Formats: sequence, C-alpha cells, structure tokens
Amino acid sequence: MADIAEIQRDITELQKFEAESTRSRVKDILAVQIRKLQTDLKRHEAELRGASSSSDALSEKGTVSLPRTPVYTEIIKNYAWDQSDNFLKLYVTLKGIHSLSKDHVSCEFADQSLKLYVRGLEDRNWELHIAKLSEKIVPSESIFKVKTDMVLLMAKKRESGKKWTYVTEQEKKAKEPKKPSLDEKEDPSAGIMKLLKDMYDDGDDEMKRSIQKAMYESQSKQSKGDFGI
Repeated sequence: MADIAEIQRDITELQKFEAESTRSRVKDILAVQIRKLQTDLKRHEAELRGASSSSDALSEKGTVSLPRTPVYTEIIKNYAWDQSDNFLKLYVTLKGIHSLSKDHVSCEFADQSLKLYVRGLEDRNWELHIAKLSEKIVPSESIFKVKTDMVLLMAKKRESGKKWTYVTEQEKKAKEPKKPSLDEKEDPSAGIMKLLKDMYDDGDDEMKRSIQKAMYESQSKQSKGDFGI
C-alpha cells in the first residue's frame, strides 16, 4: 500500500503543474492523473479506517477466544494411609505432580472431611474427596506436602493418641458388626420385631431355630386368644 502522505504530495504537485500549464492537452492529461490519484487516496483512506475499526473492536473484546476443550476431572479412589499419635496420613500417588506450580495443588480440610484438588496434570484435573472421615480432625492444624510423584495429606487428629481403625465413616459402618437396637420412639411391638429380625439375621443356626420356635408359639397363642397375660 502506497503511503497516503506521498499520494497527497503527488496530487499537490500535479495540481501545481496543471495551474501553471498553458496547453489544454497537457491540462487534460494532468487532470486525468490527478483524479486517478485522488481515487487511490480515497481507497487507501477507507482501508485505513476499516483496519482501525477492526483493531478497536478487538481491543474492546480482548483476545479472540478459541473454542475450549472441556477439562476432564479424574476422581482419585486409591491412596495409602498410616497414622501417628497426632496425624492421620494419606499418601496419594500422582506421577509428575511435583512439576506443577504451587497454585495448581490445594487441599481443603473441615471438621470431618477433606478435599484434594490438582489442576492441569496430564491435561486433566484430579480430585480426592472424603465426605466423612471416621473421626474428627483439626482443620487449622492440618497440612499437605507435594513430594516427588506424590501428595502427602496430614490431618491433625482431634483426639491425640487415639488410633483410627478406618479412614472413612463409610468403611467403619460397613465393617463393624451391627448391634441390635430398640428405638424407644417406635411402636413397642414394631421395635421388638426389628430386634428379633436383627438377632435372626446375625445369629447362628441354634439362635434362628429358637427365634422361629418363639414366633410360632406366639402366633399360636394369639390365634387361640391367649396372650400370656
């Protein structure tokens, strides 16, 4: 693109020659050239205005946004653990995590839960969420450390010296034996039936035979109108 200032100077020079010329044919040739340059000048000015408008539009919108590929979040399910008198320790293996910047790894501790967040490792995010620990912790004294290919979570025990048998409340409920309970708020007969059912489900063969016999005798008495009173 020719320089606009140069075109303007050419037009001015030709107009000067046109004014000084005394021959009509020369004036006509100069006039044609002047009009041609004036047309070029208007075209260049229009192109310059268009480029300026595009630049302003980009400045207002910022950089052009390209379509973003959704980032996948991988849920962490496996970890190792041990404990000291003061801390529950979780070891989460993530290859290459030590190469991330510090702001890409974070952990939130609550009274009885924790969340580990890792962003941008192997083109995805990673998350470990334990919604309910088996025991309470002290969030303000709980920490995490990034090591080579691993994150160490150190949850401060609320009760120092207490040994944790399980990490999560879910594990605790699933593995500890169920204890028969009689809810006083329930209808007494419904509570007894629930208690008998729990004893039957958890009992050995002799216990089951005894319960079956007791149930049979109870039903026989009720059918005869004898309630044992």
